[in-house]
Amino acid sequence: MNEKEVTFLSTRGRGLGIDQALLKSYLSEYRAQQLSFRFYLNNEMIKNPVAAYGYRRAKREFCQGMTNAICLDASLTSNMRNSLGGGKRILLSVPYDYQFKNMLHCDKGRKFHLNSMSAFEYVLLGSPFSERLFEQAYRKHEYQKRLRVTLPFVWDLLQEESRKEVAEKIFYYFPEARGKKILSVIVYGDDDKKRKDWERFPVKEFLKGIQEDFFVFTNSDILMENSFALSSKYRQHFGYISRILPVQDVLYITDVLVTNNGRFAASFACRKKPIWVCAYNSNAFERYMQHNYPALFLDKAEHLLRDFTGQNLMEQQKKFCQDMLYDELLSPYEAVDSILELPES
Repeated sequence: MNEKEVTFLSTRGRGLGIDQALLKSYLSEYRAQQLSFRFYLNNEMIKNPVAAYGYRRAKREFCQGMTNAICLDASLTSNMRNSLGGGKRILLSVPYDYQFKNMLHCDKGRKFHLNSMSAFEYVLLGSPFSERLFEQAYRKHEYQKRLRVTLPFVWDLLQEESRKEVAEKIFYYFPEARGKKILSVIVYGDDDKKRKDWERFPVKEFLKGIQEDFFVFTNSDILMENSFALSSKYRQHFGYISRILPVQDVLYITDVLVTNNGRFAASFACRKKPIWVCAYNSNAFERYMQHNYPALFLDKAEHLLRDFTGQNLMEQQKKFCQDMLYDELLSPYEAVDSILELPES
């Protein structure tokens, strides 16, 4: 197998995450002559035990003798390490919900010695939060290097050229949003778990209460349905982003974020703009924020009316942003080039 072959592995139901996709795009554009690529994207965490076993078996066969690999979670398990070939195995420590779950346990005094990340030789930490989590929860082996490197999605959010490019795509579909401040309400949850008070959220009252120069984006079908009753005056300040563009694209232009998605909140923190966390389906990120940043936690949807302060950062918002981004920004692309020992093209 080619030593410079790179495998993108994702088996926890997350597909090819945006961080992997951006890294793949970079390597394809600038290192195409030096690399070839393989992909294994599946969900071995599904409830069907027969299918889950089949996916795990297929993964072991796919990874037999694998060299260079890039993951964004524990898709490359510790029990596979001895069956792998040479090469570099890289973890992008993306702040998915499992990280907030483990960090909350640590903050409450639980002792961890997890071995689930031991297959990786390199961990791109991304933030002080992630570094603290790995120090407290994950066993460190002498062969593992943990690097203070900015994650690809965060790096891209900080690039003015990328923000302009994505903004033009969004404004093509929502021309009314151009020139306005952007408030994004991005929520996720199963129908049986999500908070029903969002069904009664007074969209019109909220839009009346904020400045007219704000435009609201959401991925919530509930808020979208509520907007149908609005007059044209208010509908011009409201946009439903789902099924039109990737929801995460809205983070490139957002000025204020309301979400229950930890990855979005942690990534958006690089912009050093206000972040609010809404009680929606009681996921680990919500519980972590309620415990550590109670001033940012909206117990009910209607509290957005009460707590919304425009673009002014509260002290806890500043603290959250600082914890999710290193002061010194280091390019993930240069880091991966160095790890893979790729010469300048």
